[in-house]
Amino acid sequence: MKILNKSLSALGLFFAIYFLWLDYISIFQASANLRDPLVNEADKKSAFSMKPSLPTEFLEDGSLFWWITSEGMSLKFSNNLNERVVGDLNLFLSGNPCEQPEVLLFNAGPFGSQRITVLDEQVISLSIEIDVEPYENFKVDIKPGNIQKCTVGGGDSREFTARLNGWVFE
Repeated sequence: MKILNKSLSALGLFFAIYFLWLDYISIFQASANLRDPLVNEADKKSAFSMKPSLPTEFLEDGSLFWWITSEGMSLKFSNNLNERVVGDLNLFLSGNPCEQPEVLLFNAGPFGSQRITVLDEQVISLSIEIDVEPYENFKVDIKPGNIQKCTVGGGDSREFTARLNGWVFE
């Protein structure tokens, strides 16, 4: 009988420790959701996708770009994470094929408007501070400020103003 009592006591102690361990794990997992919403393990650089209003083109080395034409261009960005994202959206721009200076007007809705001048093939960066809720979209409209006729011929009737070479989110 004494052996049975000792076995039951040891078994009771084992279950007590086991349930305390489960409680600790449950509390730890519940508190993990109380962290700062701006600090996480997700790679926020890959949190965004971009859909341009104009077709994507490719350079000989395979890198992509978009010509901004005299009609302007819209970029729709989407936050694909289930959490808020805060940071800088950087757009990289260069001049038109005619190497004429062009003023571009950027309207990023609630994130403000900017005006820049693109001079030549030198790549310049435009930075927009953003704060986007989970699964939200926002649009950046790009309009030319002073349209100077720039065409390349060869059956392409577009009037080029500048080139969007790419974008990153940091």
